[in-house]
Amino acid sequence: MKLASVASILGLALAACSSSTPEPVVASSTTLTSADAREAQPKAKTAAEDWAEKKVAAELANEPIAPSRDGADPLAIDSELEESSIPHMEITPAGQVRKKSPGELNRAIGLVKSASTLEGAVKKLTQRLGKPSWTEAPKSSPNAKRRVWVAPAGNQCHRLVLEADGAVQVETASKSEWRMLTASARQNPCTGEIKRGISHD
Repeated sequence: MKLASVASILGLALAACSSSTPEPVVASSTTLTSADAREAQPKAKTAAEDWAEKKVAAELANEPIAPSRDGADPLAIDSELEESSIPHMEITPAGQVRKKSPGELNRAIGLVKSASTLEGAVKKLTQRLGKPSWTEAPKSSPNAKRRVWVAPAGNQCHRLVLEADGAVQVETASKSEWRMLTASARQNPCTGEIKRGISHD
């Protein structure tokens, strides 16, 4: 009888000890790890956000790329700015150009000084010297004509130049000279001819 009582007491004691034992730390560690994983997951996009991102991507893909305009160089070869810097030329046919001497050009300056308007100066010079060898004007201002009368003199030529504002001058140039208009265009001051493309002549 005593042995049975002792065994019963020991059994109760063991049961009490097992019920008071704390839960393993591993279980709680696993629980924390799962919670952290849920917080680290990216938030799901809403339908509106997804639609907006796709729309922006489509617009960027379809946006045309503006063509290059040769950087910032205003005289870049073949650029629109260079082309607009080459004047529009009207060369008088050789059969319509009156022969004249350098002295006639020098004396004609007095006619311009006595004229009160540009039109009057053009009329007086045309009466005295004939038609100009050529006229030239900026492509952006076709009415702003520069008129040039040329008198050959050996390897040189004398030029009477009447500007669009009425200014006039006589100058001498070499027949083999090529004056630069732009980076790739030059003009012969005695004939008015324009060469395109860089040349070392």
